[in-house]
Amino acid sequence: MSTVLTGAFEKPNRRLGLPGSSAAAFRLPDTQGKLVSLASMRGSVVVLCFAPTPSSKPADDEVRRLAELGREYAHNPDVKLLSIFSGTEDLSSEDLRMVRNLASGAGPWCQTLLDPSWRIAQRYCIQDMPTFLVIDTTGVIRYRGSVDDPSPDAPLASTSFNSMIDLLLAERPHPDQPTPAVLSKIK
Repeated sequence: MSTVLTGAFEKPNRRLGLPGSSAAAFRLPDTQGKLVSLASMRGSVVVLCFAPTPSSKPADDEVRRLAELGREYAHNPDVKLLSIFSGTEDLSSEDLRMVRNLASGAGPWCQTLLDPSWRIAQRYCIQDMPTFLVIDTTGVIRYRGSVDDPSPDAPLASTSFNSMIDLLLAERPHPDQPTPAVLSKIK
């Protein structure tokens, strides 16, 4: 008798969800049930906010901050703002109503997504909420943490957060520029 194993053995990626690693792919429903994928946003700077429970004060603060960012970048279709509420399959109907109210409060520039089973939060190793991630145009996580932290040792203030988004937008290649050949021997 022989046993056949299928699949691949992979080392666990201990950097998953950390700056410098590729962002984990996902497809999640928004509050209307429409599926939204991270892959569809490739080429844009994506700001993800893993939001706390909808009845908390931090949830209101993060929605306010995302709405401000939305107004600042409303003219730029290459900045995508996403708020992800995890564990939504366990929420009461009142909490789900609050998520929808928060989504409408974030404005038209921020999409609110539902992660019913915590699967995406777990893939990104999210432990504290709110947690912000900034993903560059190539799909690499460039920042992870909080925003507008008033403590003196905070890694990122609101002014530098906007500067980081602007810098990532400036780094992206222009479509008019030809892609350089790599290791090409063509003469």
